[in-house]
Amino acid sequence: MIPFINERLLADWSSFNVGAKPDRLLFIKYADRLIRSPEKAVLTFLVKGVYKSEQKPLFIVRFPRYSGGEAVLTLQLEEANLRKAAALPNIPRLLLAAEINKAKVVVISFLPGETMGRNIFSEDLLGVFSDSFERSFGWLSSSQKALGAAESLSPIDLVNKIIAEYTAIFPNKAAANKHVFERLQEAASKQSEIRLPLYFQHGDFHVDNIFVAAGRISGIIDWEDAQFPGLPGFDLFHFVKTYFEAIGGAFADQNMYEELAFISSHEKVIGLINQHVNGYYSKMQIDPRLEEVLLPLYLIKSAVYAGSPRKQAYLALKKLDILISLMPHNISDLMNYLSVFGFSDMARKAAKEGNALLLKNCQQKVSEITESAKKQEK
Repeated sequence: MIPFINERLLADWSSFNVGAKPDRLLFIKYADRLIRSPEKAVLTFLVKGVYKSEQKPLFIVRFPRYSGGEAVLTLQLEEANLRKAAALPNIPRLLLAAEINKAKVVVISFLPGETMGRNIFSEDLLGVFSDSFERSFGWLSSSQKALGAAESLSPIDLVNKIIAEYTAIFPNKAAANKHVFERLQEAASKQSEIRLPLYFQHGDFHVDNIFVAAGRISGIIDWEDAQFPGLPGFDLFHFVKTYFEAIGGAFADQNMYEELAFISSHEKVIGLINQHVNGYYSKMQIDPRLEEVLLPLYLIKSAVYAGSPRKQAYLALKKLDILISLMPHNISDLMNYLSVFGFSDMARKAAKEGNALLLKNCQQKVSEITESAKKQEK
């Protein structure tokens, strides 16, 4: 497949506006993230131009591991969404979308910098996450405003729409979560006078999809899940959730019990997060009272994505099922509930290592959190 793409890129070189044609092209495969089954996977290559002894990054090339099926849909969505988002700053340029050797191929521009995720594990943990949140939510709010709101819906209309999507994919789970849905509908009905503007949502807004260079955001990648428009607050909550899943996972791997407990529940941490979250609400004119509706809706919508035929990300779905059943009302709840996964992983590791004290502490922590959630639900 690579020789055919190589030939096409060199033949169309003048249309890409990336400088002089190189002596040859070097294709470097990115590691698979193993989130999806092979038949749904998209292969991604960095393409460098070789100029005598110098190499220069030029393109990102993507095509299905196997022809046909859901991987083609993924690339079609990425192509369509990049066209819709073309006016935004710091996103890849769509250079080529074509069928090459009977396979869908998408070629986008290379973005400078390194992922934000490479720097979140710093000694100044709170300083780095505050800076990361400020940059990310700043880009998000300004970009959403730049494209504008497509329409507006009442909270109850949003709730009913997302519940219907979930029920269509998971009819059995929907019945089991009926009490969660009823509580959401009740909370949304109390805010019937509010109309929520619907802006685009990137759909997978996390630190490994955000590039930084010279202290600024230099690129946002991975546009296949973008929605025009999308669920209000989706990208906001996804960033918070995935950021602390990454940190919690790292603490669990290193048996850092006190650090995990601190980052998931300490007032200073929660206060910093809420400061940035409320700043975003203010810019996007979202009533903070709606957090108890929009946050659970984000989890339900995420489950719809994870369970779709295109993804079938069952590990992510398993965690989302737990979070939906716990039904966090606010960011503090979400942080606390996310730590359940970290403490559970740490407990399993402690059991294998024969660390009885750590195992007991982790099990007690998980029990405390889940019991607290049950009491809150009542």
